[in-house]
Amino acid sequence: MQEAKLGGIQKEIEKIRNAILNHPNRELLFELDTMLSMVLEELKRLKAKRII
Repeated sequence: MQEAKLGGIQKEIEKIRNAILNHPNRELLFELDTMLSMVLEELKRLKAKRII
């Protein structure tokens, strides 16, 4: 159940990142994209270790 929620969160973050990459002023959103990328990597790590 919790893993399904994480998968949903992961998909939403990916949608946001895609929106940022397609935004005309994406350079202004670079820091946000970087933080979201770090969150995705942490989610993947936690899922791989089955911590969550």
